[in-house]
Amino acid sequence: MEANDFSEEELSLFNPAYTGFLLFTMMREYSRENGGGMHCSLPFLLLPMIFNPAISKKLPTDKRSSLLAWISNHQGELMDFSESARTHQPIVMNAIFFLMEKNLLVLSDDGEFLLGPAKLPKNPAIFSNNENMRNAMRTANFLGRWFSHAPPIETVYVQLGVRP
Repeated sequence: MEANDFSEEELSLFNPAYTGFLLFTMMREYSRENGGGMHCSLPFLLLPMIFNPAISKKLPTDKRSSLLAWISNHQGELMDFSESARTHQPIVMNAIFFLMEKNLLVLSDDGEFLLGPAKLPKNPAIFSNNENMRNAMRTANFLGRWFSHAPPIETVYVQLGVRP
């Protein structure tokens, strides 16, 4: 899917700075929880989860909740998740490229995303002024912490029905 496949409103919503900030937030929380980098394919699952209200509103509140049990209990909301993940690929790629260009993200030789030398604030004021943005950031924080305790990425992809 190319950028011109999105409406002007969608392009504004999914601009690389906004989606990149959410991705950076997830990676910061992921890294803080497990001390390592995030597998390079994980952002392709996490950003679509944030942007799908049927999923983001059903997420648990405790990072110790079993991811696989949650997936099993929410098959209805996840029925079309593989298509959503596929549709969001260009958005995720643009966010990754934006973060790498700004030295906020580095890809290791092991295929893990690591935080780069540049820094971003944890709670920018713009996210406080908009309920949707605040909820997206809260979800990004949680997903970073939750997925840092997840089973291997291959298992997660299989359970979500997503083919890499």
